[in-house]
This record gives sequence, structure tokens and C-alpha cells, in this order.
Amino acid sequence: MIRLVLAALLAAAVASTAFADRWKTEGLPTESGLTAEFTIVEPEGFDPDATWPVLLAFPAGDQDADAVLRGLHHFWGETAEKRGWLVVTPLAGDGLRFHEGAEDVVPELLDEIARRYRVEGGRFHAAGFGVGGLSAFRAAIDSPGRFASLVVFPGGPAKASDVNRLDRLTGVRVRMFAGTKNEDWLKLMQSTAKQLARLGIDVQAATLEDEGVPPESITGDVLFGVLEQVRQEVAAEAADAGARFETPDEVLDAFQAAAARGNGQRLFECFTDDAVAYWLDPESRWTKEELQERLRPLFGTGDRLRFGTEERHVDPLPGGEAAAFDEEMGSFELGNCRASGVLVQQGGGWLIHRYALDCRQQLVLPSSGR
Repeated sequence: MIRLVLAALLAAAVASTAFADRWKTEGLPTESGLTAEFTIVEPEGFDPDATWPVLLAFPAGDQDADAVLRGLHHFWGETAEKRGWLVVTPLAGDGLRFHEGAEDVVPELLDEIARRYRVEGGRFHAAGFGVGGLSAFRAAIDSPGRFASLVVFPGGPAKASDVNRLDRLTGVRVRMFAGTKNEDWLKLMQSTAKQLARLGIDVQAATLEDEGVPPESITGDVLFGVLEQVRQEVAAEAADAGARFETPDEVLDAFQAAAARGNGQRLFECFTDDAVAYWLDPESRWTKEELQERLRPLFGTGDRLRFGTEERHVDPLPGGEAAAFDEEMGSFELGNCRASGVLVQQGGGWLIHRYALDCRQQLVLPSSGR
């Protein structure tokens, strides 16, 4: 028995050395003063001009170099290479973790990866187990507009402050797994899934009988099978988002839904390229490009503008290719609001050409710098 154990340890050490030689760790100085260290796994046949799904994989335990290698060995190393995924796995070290002192480096790391690679859909996927699952939740909550999905096995919000910000995950697909052998992780998954569902967030949670942390049935192939399913769902949603708005009501409803989800890309798909908006300030007259610049910081952090139509009027204009509209709305963030403007038919569908919004409460938008 001792000989078998020694052989297993020796094999693991050799494997770790091979992985360390295969994937080198890099360092990125950040504004926080910390250096973001990370390892990148590129898929087989990697083409720098191609677009790739990118996974930000948080290690477990102390989130040090050894934890990174274990994660690569068991989950997101060779499997990612074979299945066409690019994986970035950061290491914290020095007693820090990516939800306890090292989280500030994550946005700058994402910026660096987006600079180097063509990220599919412009959004990342996040994953982790145990401590890594806590860090993955923190990263997605801090920068929700940058993630398409969040997969933890197990994981959840690390602190009460994270629980209070779960609504920021609107638009992020959340997939959670926990075994019954660890009651604390199981309860965290169950309570988090309930809250996410209550918030209308796309969440699926699976309880795995007689499994621990990480669950024994979650292999690299299983993990990337889940990620591929989410990837297909995101692609289908993007295809639907590109569909034409067949009626004036459809484009106005889509505008409100995008604002409620904090989805800036979808929101501006509702406008013509030469649209003009009078947004909350009667003295402002903003082009579509100018409004995009002002709203980007708002939606990029996961903030939302929720509107509920109380009364709407749409009146066709002569010729039938344009319509005037006005509507009374209630907004959680802005109080009572009135919107009015002009819709036009373009490219076989309806789009917003002029949009004026006046609300009881004001929303201060950052200057475009122009």
C-alpha cells in the first residue's frame, strides 16, 4: 500500500512539473499596486485572428501556483485545449484571495486578455470550485457586463455585501453544483439559487448525492459540456437580439427590457444610426453615439433602469412608415416618467428615431469628454 501511495505521489509530481513547463505564468502590474499573475491555456490549432470563448477559471484553496496547477490538471487544462476554449487562470498568493484583497486586479486582467485576444461575444465565462467559486461570484458581481456565464461547483456569494448585490447578475447565466457531503456548501448553493430565481436571473442548481468538494462527477469534460450548453444559449439569444422589431410596441418593449437588464448593446440596437435623444435634460440633444458614451459606464457596472408602462399611445404618421408615440411610465430608479418620440420603419422593422425622456428624479450621466 505504501509503495502504491508513493508511486501515486511521484506520478502527480511529474504531472505537475509537466504542466508547469507547458503553461507559463505571466505577471501584469496593475493600478492597485498588485501584480496580476496568471496562466493562459490556448486551444489546439490556436489562431490569433479567430474569435474564441474565454474562461476565467479561479483556483481553489490558497489560490497559489500549486492550486492553479491542480485546477489545470483536473479541469481546465487539456480539456480546454481539445474543446477549443481559451482559459485564463489567475493566482493570488501572499495570503490574498480573489474575494479577499486581490479582487481589484481582475478588471485589469480582463482588459489585458481582451487586448490580446478576440473574445467571443465580447464577454467572458467565469468558473471555480470551493474558494474559487466564491471568487468567481465576486468577479461576476463586480463586473457583470463582462460575463456571459458563471459556473461554480460549489460556490456562491462570499459576504453579505455580495448577497445584497446579486441583482447585478441580471443577464448572466448561473449554473451551480454542490454535493450532499458538505452541508455548508449545499445550503449556500440552495439559498443563492432561490434568491437569484426570485430576481428573475437565469439560474440552474444541481444537488449531487454523496459527493464532496469538488463533486467527484464534475470532470473536465462535464464542466466544458455545461459551458458549451451555456455558450449555445448565449449565441441563440444573440441571434434573437438581431431579429427585426415587427411592430412599434415590440421595439419600445425591447428598449425597456434592455434597460432593465442593463444590456447597453441590446438597448442601442433599438435606435436608428442617426437617432437623437433628449435624455432627462430638456436642454440636451444627444446623438446615438454620444448617448452610448454616457450610458456605457452605467451599464458596464451592471446598473439598470427599470421602466413599467402605465399608458402608451402610438399614432401612425402619413405614409405608414413612421409613427409618433408617447407613454407614461413608472421607474424604480427615476420615479414617474414620460417618454415620447418618433419611430420609423427601417430595414424591414421598426426602430426609434427620436426619443425624449423626462422623469421626476434626475440621473446624472458622466460627460463624454467632448
